[in-house]
Amino acid sequence: MTELVLQNIDKKYGKFTAVKNANLKLDDGSFVCFLGPSGCGKTTLLRMIAGLELPSAGRILVDGDDVTSLPAHKRETGVVFQSLALFPHLNVAENVAYGMRLRKVPKAEALARAQELLELVQLPHIAKRTITELSGGQRQRVAIARALALKPKLFLLDEPLSALDANLREDMQVELKQLQRRLGVTTVMVTHDQSEAMTAADVIVVMSAGRVEQIGHPLEVYQYPANKFVAGFVGSNNLIEGARIADATSVEAFGRRLKAEHAAGANAAGTEVTLSIRPEDVELSTESQGKENCIPGTVSFMRDLGAEVEAHVTVGGTRIIAKWMPKSNPTLKESDEVVLYFDPADIRVHLS
Repeated sequence: MTELVLQNIDKKYGKFTAVKNANLKLDDGSFVCFLGPSGCGKTTLLRMIAGLELPSAGRILVDGDDVTSLPAHKRETGVVFQSLALFPHLNVAENVAYGMRLRKVPKAEALARAQELLELVQLPHIAKRTITELSGGQRQRVAIARALALKPKLFLLDEPLSALDANLREDMQVELKQLQRRLGVTTVMVTHDQSEAMTAADVIVVMSAGRVEQIGHPLEVYQYPANKFVAGFVGSNNLIEGARIADATSVEAFGRRLKAEHAAGANAAGTEVTLSIRPEDVELSTESQGKENCIPGTVSFMRDLGAEVEAHVTVGGTRIIAKWMPKSNPTLKESDEVVLYFDPADIRVHLS
């Protein structure tokens, strides 16, 4: 049973605040992703959990014990760094067994455990190979096996897949999640890749400029972003400038009144807001549908991505992106006049 709790964590470097007032409770066996752009503080937060950095304020609790000041080697964490940091002078099995040998585990026992871990990551046949003989994906799995060798309470990964090519990265995302489920080890991974976080995580922690912007399940973060930053960062989105009007369920955009079920709030009429509408929620038609929330536009660009078709539609100088399955919409072409329909349930309203 491993529960991780962060309480009011701050990290400052001189006058610069890298992390501000981070709070998180991570249940036993869960997989959490710290997601955000470069420089948002996600790696710094991970390093504080690992004991490689000390917080300027706040507490880190593991199973109720305060480990805030505990040295890294006493925290029972397994860490996979972005660089992997494998030893080229050792073969694969020796790399995996390295931490156990430092803990004075007998050599035969350590190598036997290394072989078990290599089987777990589906590489039992490469134990005697040198690191230089391995592909990128194989090196990644060896680094994971080494981090798991000491049966850590917490498994920490700092952008572990960033150096892999796109196809291999997608495969490793799935394998990493399946491995974590089999082991049941509490895991924290840092990434700037939204699809990686959506694939692997039970919970996503979205960060920006040292602050936690939202914590939630992947679909919750995607469908109900807490603010304009999250709406724009997580997945593709149309961000449209508008304003609140007196009706609490409506906003004004493109000079028109739009119904928005998620516009309820105490903001005064005239308050500037940003509407977020996912491309897959934009419906296109070549004819007026006689509905509310319809806006005319002109197709300015189209591309066929195989699994989906994407159209860029210009509306009063603003670009709106729509996506649909190839068979679900009549064929459109550039310069076509179209009507866009926004379902009130699909519009999210955020303060600008």
